Amino acid sequence: MRHSAIESAQTLPVCVGWSQRQSLLLRPEYAWLSLPEVSYLQLPVPLDLLIRQIEASSHPGHTIPGLALLTTTLGQWRWALAELQRASESEYGRELSFRLSALRLFAIKHWPGWYEKILNDLAARIARTSSVSSGDVQRLVGRADEVAILEAYRPLLGWSGGEAKGERIAALEDALSYVNQGVGRIDGLANLVALDPWWDEMDHDLSAAEKMLRRVGPQEGVPELASPDRLRVLRECLASIRSLSEAGASSDKTLEAGAAVSTLIEILEDIVKQRRQLLAELSR
Repeated sequence: MRHSAIESAQTLPVCVGWSQRQSLLLRPEYAWLSLPEVSYLQLPVPLDLLIRQIEASSHPGHTIPGLALLTTTLGQWRWALAELQRASESEYGRELSFRLSALRLFAIKHWPGWYEKILNDLAARIARTSSVSSGDVQRLVGRADEVAILEAYRPLLGWSGGEAKGERIAALEDALSYVNQGVGRIDGLANLVALDPWWDEMDHDLSAAEKMLRRVGPQEGVPELASPDRLRVLRECLASIRSLSEAGASSDKTLEAGAAVSTLIEILEDIVKQRRQLLAELSR
């Protein structure tokens, strides 16, 4: 069963699969299977047993505490780290290695380039001591929200300064500046707007970032620069810039668009700066 189907289920979920439940629970993406309300049947099973199990699970409108969180990447990450800590305190060294391997694959899939150094160090520690410390786990948990949000911004990185898409923003910024200072022609600005309506392309990348952010799940205590509200401000900026092509350029519109372009560039620069700083911190 897909996570989205489980999250929106109006009955108690019943899942079937060929693997053992405990084997699946070594992997972060199956965190929701840890909930006792989620039924799991290992194939093969008689059809009548499956039908009875499904019928018995029907509780319209039933809400399972914690289910929605464990279908998000952040919820699964935190759950898996807690399980890694628990496995470290048990007598089963192989479980610890299996969980770490699953964590590394999960991190590479969702946050490539962010956790490799920490997880490699953790693998070396486990090889030496067959354990992890609470400090090791906290280092991974402590910046998880920022990493998840900044990675969700990845589709927008091409619009930052020095990148090909970013140069298109800079061209409009220059044209608007000249017009607003009275040294540029408004018809020249209109031609540039008509020739390269890059905001439509950026709108697509912004939608991709918003979609990635929704998959992350709830975040806690993130700094202002990593705030998801930044995407809302970027969308408002795009609306102001788009008005140049929809309503035609006027002095009021060019001033508004000029301010919007400046804000847009500032936000993109902030995102790039914070990504660089956090990557450096996690690589130490």
